[in-house]
Amino acid sequence: MTFLPLIAQATAKGSLAIVLIGIAHVLIGRRLPARWWCALWLLALVRLVAPVTLPWSWSLYNFVPIHPGIELQLRASAFAVPLWIGAWKWLVAVWACGFLFVTARIIVASARTQLLVWRALDSGGATPAAWHIVEKARAELRIRRKVLVVESPLIDGPALHGVLRPALLLPDGMCRTFGEDELRHVILHELAHLRRHDIAVNWLLNAIRAVHWFNPLVWLAVGHVQEERELACDELSLSCLRPNERIGYGLTILKLIEQFRSSERVPALVGIVNQKQQMRRRLIMIRSDRCRSRLMLPVVAVLCAIGLMGLADAPVSSRSCPPKTAASGPPCVRR
Repeated sequence: MTFLPLIAQATAKGSLAIVLIGIAHVLIGRRLPARWWCALWLLALVRLVAPVTLPWSWSLYNFVPIHPGIELQLRASAFAVPLWIGAWKWLVAVWACGFLFVTARIIVASARTQLLVWRALDSGGATPAAWHIVEKARAELRIRRKVLVVESPLIDGPALHGVLRPALLLPDGMCRTFGEDELRHVILHELAHLRRHDIAVNWLLNAIRAVHWFNPLVWLAVGHVQEERELACDELSLSCLRPNERIGYGLTILKLIEQFRSSERVPALVGIVNQKQQMRRRLIMIRSDRCRSRLMLPVVAVLCAIGLMGLADAPVSSRSCPPKTAASGPPCVRR
C-alpha cells in the first residue's frame, strides 16, 4: 500500500512550503503586488499534489530533510512502506470519509448553483448599457472570449460563473440603481477574474482542499489565495482607471457591501463581494497609492528561487542509507 505514504510525504513537504511563504508574507507584506503573492501561495499548494518531483541538488529538502518515518524510499523502482504506516490501515478509511464528505459538499453546492444559473439564463436579460460596458471592458482587458450578461432576480450578488461559457451574473435592478461608472467598476473586476482564469484555479483549490482536508495549513493557504486573488483583480481593474478614479472604485466597493452579500463558495463562481474583513483590507489597498520598492525585483527573484527549491525533491543519492543488515544486499553507493 503506497497511497498513505504519498499523502504523508506530500503533506510534510507542502506544509513546509506553506510555512515559508507565510513567513515571507509577514515580512514583506503589501510591498509585493497581490498577483505575485497569489502565484506564490499557489506554488506552495501545488507541492501538495506533487509528492514526487524531479530531483535537484539545490532542493530545499536537502537542507530540511523529511522525517524518515514518512519519507518515501526508492528501492528497486518501487516504494517501500514503513511498518508503522502499514499497521495503521484504518487511517486510509478516515481520510476517505473526510474526502467524500468535502467532495460531496462541493458537488451539491455546485449543482445547486448551476441549476440557479440555468434558470437565470432562461428568465433574465441585460440592458444595452450593461452590454456596452462589458464590451468596452473586454477591449481594455484584452479578453477575446464572449461573455454572457444576465440580470435576474435569482442572483444575490454580482459574480462571474463558468469556465467554458463564462457568464456575468448581475442582480435584478443593478443596472438601474448603479451609475455607469459604478457598473464599469464592477464589470472590470469580474472580467479581471476571467482574464486571470480564476474559476479554473478555484476548481484546483477545491480539489487540493478535498484531498488534504485534514491539514489546517492547507485551509489557511487556500484562504490566502482567495484573498490575494480579489486584491489582484482590484489591482488589474485600477490599472484600467485614471488615478482620480480610485476613490470612486472604493465607494463602489462600499455600496456593494451595503446592498449584497458574498457569493456562495463554489468552484465555478467568483464574485466581487467577499467577507467584510477581507473587504476592509481591499479598501485600504485601494485608498493607498503603494510605492514600489527598488528592491521588489530582487525580492521576487529570491522568492521564486525558494519556490523552485521547494518544488524539487532531494536527489536519492543525498538521502540517508537504510541500516545494513545481514539479509540486505550490497551497501548503497552515494554519488
